[in-house]
Amino acid sequence: MSSIHSAASALQAFSTGMQVTAHNIANMNTPEFRASSTVLAESAPPGGVYVADVQQSSTSGGYIQSLQPVENPETGRLDTQWQTVEASNTDLAREMVDMISWQRGYEANAVVIRTHDDMSGVLLDMVV
Repeated sequence: MSSIHSAASALQAFSTGMQVTAHNIANMNTPEFRASSTVLAESAPPGGVYVADVQQSSTSGGYIQSLQPVENPETGRLDTQWQTVEASNTDLAREMVDMISWQRGYEANAVVIRTHDDMSGVLLDMVV
């Protein structure tokens, strides 16, 4: 049953990786957003992988002009004004490559589970 355990843990890990990548892409236009990356690790026997950490990048995203809400001290109302803010450090090209990698890993492990299921069915048909 270790192949099923390994594949199932990989499905969960690759799913988390895909979620982190999707979150990065969804926030790529958010000022001051820092992209995250998923770190996988091998689990103890019977094997498999798990998400060891989700690390936030520390690199700068450059600077952009952005309309930001500012409280007007005279009226107490919120106004907007142009300010220089740090841009997101999300690299869309890297995120798309990561997304394809997570998807292919997920698909490969889904095939392992389907093959195991098919082989178990054939074995049961032979016994019965």
